[in-house]
Parts: sequence; C-alpha cells; structure tokens
Amino acid sequence: MVRFDPELTEMIFFDLEFYVPKVDRDKPGVSLLANPYKKDHFLLGGVFCKIFPLQKSSENPKFEHYWTWEMKEGEKAVLAKIYDLFQEAWKRLGNKDPWQADLIAVGLGISKFDIPVLFTRSLILEVARPEELFECYFKLKQVDLNVVGIGFSSQKTQNEVLYPKTANELLDRFGINKVKTSGMSVWDMYDAGDRQDIKARTENEVRDAVHIYWKMRKELLSNQPQSTR
Repeated sequence: MVRFDPELTEMIFFDLEFYVPKVDRDKPGVSLLANPYKKDHFLLGGVFCKIFPLQKSSENPKFEHYWTWEMKEGEKAVLAKIYDLFQEAWKRLGNKDPWQADLIAVGLGISKFDIPVLFTRSLILEVARPEELFECYFKLKQVDLNVVGIGFSSQKTQNEVLYPKTANELLDRFGINKVKTSGMSVWDMYDAGDRQDIKARTENEVRDAVHIYWKMRKELLSNQPQSTR
C-alpha cells in the first residue's frame, strides 16, 4: 500500500508560458495552437511552487520563477533549471521506502500541455539524455485539476460526456471570485515587452491552482464517512 511520509510527500504546482509566433495564431477551429516541434515556437518560462501537503510549511509556499529573458542561454537554461528542480525533488525521495508515494505534479492542464512540452523541448535542446528526461517527467504522479474537476460537477452542470473542466468553471465551482483570461494574451504581452505582466499573470495562475487544490481536498475530506469505532 502506498505510504505518505509527511517529510517526503511532495507536490510541485506549476504553470508554463509558451510563445506562438503571429503567423500561427490565427487558425480557427484549432484548440491548441502551441506546438513544441514547430519553428519559432518556444518556452518562455514558468512559475513553480513546492509544497509538502502534510506539513505546516505548506501554508506559506514560495514561488520560484524561471524566464528566458533572465538567463543568458535563454530557453535551454530555463529548461535545465526546471529539470534540476524536479531532479532534486526525486533525489529527496531517495530509496528510503519503496512504498513511499512518488513525486506529485499539480496544475491546470498539465497532463495535456505542460509536462509534454517540458519533455519535448528538453529533448530537442538536449538538456539531458532521453531516458533521463522520460523518467523525470513521466514517472510523476500527475494531478491535473481540469480532469479532477469532472468529479466535482453538479448534476445540473455535468454533461453526459465526462469532459475536463476549464479553469473558470473550477474557479466558479469553488467560489473563487476570479476570472482567468486566455493564455493567448501572453503572446501579445511578450511582443509588447510586458515581461512583468507575464510573470505576475503566471504566478497568479499557480496561486489559483493551489487554491483550487485545497478547496477540493477540504471538500473530499469533509465527505468521507465517519468511522464507527
């Protein structure tokens, strides 16, 4: 049975921003314009937050920023920093307990976009060997809040087809008075040189993910049947 040692159980909440050039932005009917294999598409950076959910320190998390314009080697340096962050977390787990839970990645849409992009761009830019990149990113236990959110839909709002919920649907569901703007706005911000706005927006995305996670966790725990012992 999986065990959750408070000293070892770690979650990494994160959100990435990816750049799409103007030539590829106007494509009606395409749900995902960013493509890590296309020319001039690249990772701008992201914000990361490490949380040990079974410790009191989780109440005041710190947010780490990695951005291409702040590093001389640009995208590759950002990817290397992110890879090191995950590798260090894996090393903290070590080989102390084979039943200890794996490293957990949490965010909005991370299974669809963020984790595949980290792997793909790191592979292209040769940040590490392919087998090392695969083990780092695809051994993660992924908690994609858009997918988890399906189970929190009311009968009135649930579709006959189980379908991931948007960030705005989740914010509304949990009474968080915020509205998420389209990630496509980041492309214009980058073109205009609004670097600080990109950083602030991305950190807010991670804060929202953390907030949604704790709301989900509280509701799930409150609905657990009480022991009769």
